[in-house]
Amino acid sequence: MAYKEQIREAAKWLAQCQNPDGSWGLTPSQAGSLVNTAEAIFVLAIAADEHSRIIESGIKYIRENWSQHLEQRGPKLRFVGFPLMLLRCVGRERELGHERRKMETWLSSQVNDDGGWGAIKGAVSDIFSTFSAVQALNNRNTSDPLLVGAKTWILSSFKERGWSLEPNGALSPTATAYALISLHYLLEGKEDERVAEAKAYLLQNSHWEDETASLAGTMWQHSRHSSVISALALWLDDFFSRTIADGILYSNRLINSEGGWNEARSTADTRSVRSQYWAASYSQTLIDQFDPSKFILRVDAERTDKSLLAPKFQHFFVGTDFTIVGPTVVLKTVNYLLMGLGALFAVDIFLYSADASFLLDNYLGVLFLLASFFIMRSRPKVFSSTYRFAVIVVAILSALNLAFGVTIIGAFSQLTSSSADAWSWFLSWKEDSD
Repeated sequence: MAYKEQIREAAKWLAQCQNPDGSWGLTPSQAGSLVNTAEAIFVLAIAADEHSRIIESGIKYIRENWSQHLEQRGPKLRFVGFPLMLLRCVGRERELGHERRKMETWLSSQVNDDGGWGAIKGAVSDIFSTFSAVQALNNRNTSDPLLVGAKTWILSSFKERGWSLEPNGALSPTATAYALISLHYLLEGKEDERVAEAKAYLLQNSHWEDETASLAGTMWQHSRHSSVISALALWLDDFFSRTIADGILYSNRLINSEGGWNEARSTADTRSVRSQYWAASYSQTLIDQFDPSKFILRVDAERTDKSLLAPKFQHFFVGTDFTIVGPTVVLKTVNYLLMGLGALFAVDIFLYSADASFLLDNYLGVLFLLASFFIMRSRPKVFSSTYRFAVIVVAILSALNLAFGVTIIGAFSQLTSSSADAWSWFLSWKEDSD
């Protein structure tokens, strides 16, 4: 299923999960959360325009409740940084009205002396909080002192080959991805030595389970595959890396048959607002960053055309560990090879013999032709019905030869002989009549 279509399916599910007050909780019927509400709005906004009223009510909930959350639930950065970050990503931050400037001012006041942000004012700076603040304030020029300070803190926090989610914590692919996403904006896409090392680290990583970190009195769940795919999509010159493919395959295994993505691989329905945001986030990054002229090789003749033709691929065993994507031309070549071999071996249908080699040729011919038939039957848009009809006719004739000794030459000879006898009888009858 295409990225956009899957996002639309996730949006339909989210539209059914909205609370009466316009908010979303982590799962259906849970109390509203500013973070989950922002996540839902993000998915709905990139899906289609049909959810505009639902989005408006969600933004209204954020606008009317963010300051109240700070007073009643504590001045946690994610109550402001996360909604502002996601609304800015989809160009809906202006709908916050005059509250937007208040949110930006509050967020700016929470920065630590080292240039980073913590989960709450005064808490040790961490990569996730700083990432959220930077993305929320990315309407500013990168020369803004706040953003310069954030860049300095992120670069100074680099260790070994990447970054950690928690101060003095272990090397983390998720934290490294957050840092790379932030630096793509702060460095204006200019790669330095630390970025190169971090990219190399992510490209060697193939573990996709989510990561958990402590943030100011709570445990925060981070999606590794979504953040890693997004970071690599921003920085790589080539989308076709094994790491991105592995991450997408992992995410595809989480697809729920009723639309959207589960939190974990399970036969049960484990969909959450968070899991929809995680998958939609990397999907949209891939869509935004994919440049056909850059990532798809084409012959010069196609480049001169007014519209570039999309490459044709065939997919097999989708959703399994054996998923295969191959060029259509390869499938056609294999099929026509089977057809040719089948026809070559089936030449024996013209002659019948009890000789073992003739019988073996017939068997092989039938097998090759049937294999070709089923390949064409599984891809009706690639092969016309004429090919399928011709192949099955030859296969049936070959099978009749094997079973009953009925051959084309034999049948033709019998027909010729019968016709000659009938003609002789007719001439004799005519002479007798005369």
